Amino acid sequence: MEEGYFEVDLVGTFTLVNNSLSNMLGYSKDELLGMNNRSYMDPATTASAYKIHGAIYETGRPRKYINYDINRKDGQKRTFEVSSALRLNNEGHPCGFSGVARDITERKKSRELMVQTEKMMSIGGLAAGMAHEINNPLGGMLQGVQNIQRRLSPDFKSNHKTARETGLDLQQLQPYLEKRGILSMLKGIQDSGFKAAQIVTNMLQFSRKSESSFAPTDLVILIERVIELAGNDYNLKNKYDFRNITILRDFDPDLPLVPCMETEIEQVILNLLINAASAMTSEKSNLPHQIRLVIRVEQKTVRIEVADNGPGIEKETLKRIFEPFFTTKPVGEGTGLGLSVSYMIIHNNHEGTMEVESEPGKGTKFIIRLPLEKN
Repeated sequence: MEEGYFEVDLVGTFTLVNNSLSNMLGYSKDELLGMNNRSYMDPATTASAYKIHGAIYETGRPRKYINYDINRKDGQKRTFEVSSALRLNNEGHPCGFSGVARDITERKKSRELMVQTEKMMSIGGLAAGMAHEINNPLGGMLQGVQNIQRRLSPDFKSNHKTARETGLDLQQLQPYLEKRGILSMLKGIQDSGFKAAQIVTNMLQFSRKSESSFAPTDLVILIERVIELAGNDYNLKNKYDFRNITILRDFDPDLPLVPCMETEIEQVILNLLINAASAMTSEKSNLPHQIRLVIRVEQKTVRIEVADNGPGIEKETLKRIFEPFFTTKPVGEGTGLGLSVSYMIIHNNHEGTMEVESEPGKGTKFIIRLPLEKN
């Protein structure tokens, strides 16, 4: 059987396993015999398994297609789809359970990716409409602030002419405007408007395909350029210093040129580097901060990994990480658009994939796959 077959007693201890299950779990058959499911499940999964098998015991009815998260012997986390039934002894009394198991980890990832993609596409249409609706009043606000600043300035002759006609001295007005903070207030409105305009630009980028042209690109040169760019980002506002982060490189020596839009891939990699640096800085750890960059050829794609040794991401947060406007940063420190825009650049514009793997306390790894041939 390609599926894993098992028999367990009433408390979940293996009494019989086949070679397939042994391979799936990474243990030898001898190691598995006598092993309880607590050994390869976390407490929450174990409790769920006992509850389900308790229902099978009470009703006598089998259960199909139950999903369990399993820990292999080598530490890998996998998802098994299990069907179980009650076993009876020669006297007809319950003596345990038997079942089959399939490793559906990759299928589950593919399904989650499809759901994520469909959700992002629908949100993309909404973001485009919002961006255009916001742009009109925002443009009027910024133009109005600019005109107020110009008409209060003593640097324009036309202002002096109108001021004399109304009996106003522009030079004397300036100290009043400064002492009352009016000029700084106008500057604040203008700065906030520009920030909102940048968010609108990101929303539009998130929602549409780029019209830029593809060109064969050396990803090593591109990433080195991004690392250099990120190395200049060490101001106090960002609360991190790239000069204190070790960058580990693991690049395939025979990489082909990859068809892509350089500026957009640079934007994606830079965003991932900045996010990694920010996450590591937010954690109080004695470990030296490291970011590992990997480029490998993988079948008909190039795989790019950006991995850090930071605090990792909680499971619930991981499910929403590519959603627009979702952020775990404090108010004012992030818009929640960086990763969603990056996702759409890779998926929509480059017909690639972008995934994330993370566990609390074990760092975070982003995986990008770009096709080697443009369709």
